[in-house]
Amino acid sequence: MESFYELIPDQSQTLDLQLKKFQESGLCEFSNGIFQWKPEAVLFLDSKILELTSFD
Repeated sequence: MESFYELIPDQSQTLDLQLKKFQESGLCEFSNGIFQWKPEAVLFLDSKILELTSFD
């Protein structure tokens, strides 16, 4: 994730918080810089990906 965050340094902190929020809701695993959707999240992927792309 660090190399990805380097591409968007001004938004990396916000993205990190959003991914942790998804993890807390049980939709994904996010640890040691590795992000992975859980299989049961498949029904929510469209809306959650839109959330990730529309943060300010």
